[in-house]
Amino acid sequence: IAQESSIRKPDYQRIKENISDRNSKFYYPALLQRLVQFDPSLTVEDYRHLYYGYIFQDAYKLNNDSKMQKFYNWNSEVTFTENDMNDLVNTAKQVIAENPFDLRAMNMYREGLRYQGDSITAGKVWDRYVMIIDAILSSGHGQTCESSFHVINTNHEYMLLHFFSLKANEQNVVDGKCDMLTLESND
Repeated sequence: IAQESSIRKPDYQRIKENISDRNSKFYYPALLQRLVQFDPSLTVEDYRHLYYGYIFQDAYKLNNDSKMQKFYNWNSEVTFTENDMNDLVNTAKQVIAENPFDLRAMNMYREGLRYQGDSITAGKVWDRYVMIIDAILSSGHGQTCESSFHVINTNHEYMLLHFFSLKANEQNVVDGKCDMLTLESND
């Protein structure tokens, strides 16, 4: 998890320059290829360039309607068939190939892989998920608008809460620039 000393707002202009420079270690196509290959040597800084640099890619959509929508209402009370899990895993894999930062799809993909017994790939997906969360956490501490977490998709705010087993009970847009979430108390 991101350490206080490494917290800083993304410099979007610098990220754009870095990911566009073929001679940069942050050149986007090369970084993305490493991400796709589950390269364990990717650093939080690499993930910051991947995650925040994604907004400059043609494939980026602010809030896309995911092909995963039909799976989002599944819960532990539902009995899944093998075909259901195969459909989940195949759909999630396709969604992630199109949008490598769809955190909901990534989380469900990991769960589907675990259900199918592929703990190795599930572990790699989990490691990637955690590194993306670390990249987001490195952007602020989330206590004020000035120190907010920077996300490229509003769903990521809620995935961050889910990661820490927190729930929001209120949401307000502050000054038209910041989503302020009030959390439910932990009992």
